[in-house]
Amino acid sequence: MARVVCITLNPALDLAFNLDALTLGHVNRPTSAQLEAAGKGVNVARVLERELARPSWRREHVAMGTNTDPYQPIERRHKITRQVLEVLLRFNHPVSVITKSDLICRDIDILAPMAAQGLLRVGISLTTLDADLSRRMEPRAAAPYKRLQTVRALADAGIEVIVMTAPIIPALNEHEIE
Repeated sequence: MARVVCITLNPALDLAFNLDALTLGHVNRPTSAQLEAAGKGVNVARVLERELARPSWRREHVAMGTNTDPYQPIERRHKITRQVLEVLLRFNHPVSVITKSDLICRDIDILAPMAAQGLLRVGISLTTLDADLSRRMEPRAAAPYKRLQTVRALADAGIEVIVMTAPIIPALNEHEIE
């Protein structure tokens, strides 16, 4: 039987806590202030590059966005996720990205070549199509129409996109899945 291993990489968390490791367990979510203060911390892309260059590294799938969204507002300025994706592309390394953000479109120039090589999986989380409900449930996330535009832009670039609907909450958004 094949061994399945998945390394999770959450750049904003790694940066916020100055972690010099790629695998994270359960952690508390940092505040925006903590993330901003940590902007001068560990260079996650450099750490990843060192790890991937090691002879002992097995080409294990990297998953981004499993604990925190890799495209948080801080990403616009620090480009941590973009730097990580550039490293993964250089090493032809498989990755999956889960996000609620339209900022992922900024990185289509990196993601499209990865997708063409079969190295990439992208998941866009879409909790609801109701803009008001979305603002209340996910105040920092992209509006539903922006997420749909993101799916279209990624698909137009040849990137396969999985759309996930979660959480489903009775009496709030469950009617949207019927």
